[in-house]
Amino acid sequence: GGRFGAGRSESGWLPAWLTSSGHVRSRGVLVGLALFMVIVIYLMPLEHHLGEAPQPLETQAGGEGLKNPAASLPSHAGVRGAVVPPADEVDGSETLMILMLSDNAYQVWQMRLFHYHYLKVKQPGKLVTIVSSPGRAEPSFSCDEPFMTCPIFITDDYATAPNGDHFVVYNRAEGLREFLSAFRAGSIASLDPAVLTNVVIVEPDFLLIKPITAIPARHAPVGHHYFYMEADYPWSNNSYVINNCSPRPAAVAPIGVPYIIHADDLWQILPAWIESTRWNRFPQPWANNEKSWIADMWGFACAAASLGWNSIADKQLAPEPPMDADISHRSVAIHYTYGQEVGNFAFNKRDWFGPPVPRPLPPIPDEASPLQHLWYDLINEALLNVFGKADVDPTGPQILKPAE
Repeated sequence: GGRFGAGRSESGWLPAWLTSSGHVRSRGVLVGLALFMVIVIYLMPLEHHLGEAPQPLETQAGGEGLKNPAASLPSHAGVRGAVVPPADEVDGSETLMILMLSDNAYQVWQMRLFHYHYLKVKQPGKLVTIVSSPGRAEPSFSCDEPFMTCPIFITDDYATAPNGDHFVVYNRAEGLREFLSAFRAGSIASLDPAVLTNVVIVEPDFLLIKPITAIPARHAPVGHHYFYMEADYPWSNNSYVINNCSPRPAAVAPIGVPYIIHADDLWQILPAWIESTRWNRFPQPWANNEKSWIADMWGFACAAASLGWNSIADKQLAPEPPMDADISHRSVAIHYTYGQEVGNFAFNKRDWFGPPVPRPLPPIPDEASPLQHLWYDLINEALLNVFGKADVDPTGPQILKPAE
């Protein structure tokens, strides 16, 4: 019998005490209860795991005690019944962070603030800034400036598709294709493709609050969950997109930047991402029939689903004030794409084609949300350190509005 067989019934899987005549009824109750619990756990919707109440960070950015977001990311999200590759397919390599922008004053000042917080949180790995520039002209900035990180990789401008459609975000996937061709060939001296196999794609209007250390499984890219890509989002034709952009509509996740993906997966998805982005550039009934401004996001989501992948869309990965009220222990960056209006305080990144003034910014009212207060602290700190103090420009945008 051996130690592992002792005390077992003839059936082999029930303990002997449960098979005795005095415990027949108890056995039936316990087995039934166990089966019920298995069914409940199996059918539990994934959204339950993604809808946790926000939890504050233990310390400020760059401090000790911050939790590793990789430990808190769900194994899969947005897709029920997703199949996650075995653990031995999860690469423990270093991270290559890719910041993408066009060479214009509007994006450059945001890029400078991103670099500041990238250095502050001591992000592991390497950062490359990819600049789309017509004719691959030298950009208006260099990585020798204060709080900047090398290298800078210059690509051509791909904002106009072969069909004549102009969409500046075509530069993302096309620019990545050009960069990865050089990167995979080992043509960029400071970037080793054999080591930097975990890729994080970010945008200039991100402020890191702690290092991004999550390393996803192969064919399971991670990204932020965007509510306006949900199937039932009102005033949209999302259900049409989801049902027609991929043969696997149930796997089309509401995913967007920051993308966290294996370098080989990124290379694999690029052709389908580019093609799907072009397909998704059709008029939107909810936006005065303008062509979709999130076609690139749909392009990635649809391409990933079509490749048989199961994307992870985490609602708390990169919260956006004022749409979100606070960060979570899973949050890694603040995405300030929306304007901030609290009392007589109003800030919108789109108002500024150079570093905002005055610096420091006027105080944000107490009634601002915790996320807005954190955004204010981080952007104010970066503005002062990168660009220095400056008075208000009476001829430019005003952050403090006159009292009504």
